[in-house]
Amino acid sequence: MCQTLFVNTIEDFCLWGAPSPNSIMGNIEAEVVAYCTKPGHGARLIPPGTLTAVQFIKTSGYIQLTGLFNQTALGLQANDGGGELDPHGADLAGNPLGGIVFSNNLPTLKDNKTIVQVNNWNNFMGGNIFCIKACDNTIKEPNYCENRFDTQGCAFNMPASYKPNEFSVCKGENQAPPGGAPVIPATSECTTYASTSLYPNPSASTSATSPAQSASSGATTSKPSGATATKSSGATSANTVSGAGFLAAALSIVMAAFAGVVVVM
Repeated sequence: MCQTLFVNTIEDFCLWGAPSPNSIMGNIEAEVVAYCTKPGHGARLIPPGTLTAVQFIKTSGYIQLTGLFNQTALGLQANDGGGELDPHGADLAGNPLGGIVFSNNLPTLKDNKTIVQVNNWNNFMGGNIFCIKACDNTIKEPNYCENRFDTQGCAFNMPASYKPNEFSVCKGENQAPPGGAPVIPATSECTTYASTSLYPNPSASTSATSPAQSASSGATTSKPSGATATKSSGATSANTVSGAGFLAAALSIVMAAFAGVVVVM
């Protein structure tokens, strides 16, 4: 029932999902739980094959993960349009209540061995589309993690490619703060990967590792190691966003619980 997310790299990140199957995000925003790509964060694992497209973008102001997924694997109803999670909420207690986000890859961090709590973030889940942005703690204005447009979804709040079966890591320009016409920011130095090299099927015998142990043993950088990659040349110019959607077959939920303690630095 862990409610702590880690947003580090394309290989190592978490999303909010339902604590039980066949849920509607709008009804459970206060009680969602963490699903992660890797064990060791004290959370459930994202089942293999759930993620059908992922793009990781790092700018001078934030890191962002966007993509397509089979939302039934994270406990949501297949036709659920979804909802938005953020550390504020109508009662200022956050959605989920008590939920927190950590990262070792914010733009102004000097290395990837330091884990810090992210003060400003938001995550949209639903319609088989996900997006999560973690804003650098040193940047107060402009508010790249604006959370007022809860009903507008990923295409409006975090315009990106959302291209099926594409897994890539890019440098990017900062998005204009949400509220105006959604425009996909320019990206450059993109590297593409095979999903199987990023998210292998974890062994059932994998031993538990606490977040503190993970930090001390060295964290992954934004360029995954051991993954088959193809680097593209040239930058992608900004484009107006188009709607994206993707439906995948339902997968069974694989649950794994790990105990862990995180030290906020």
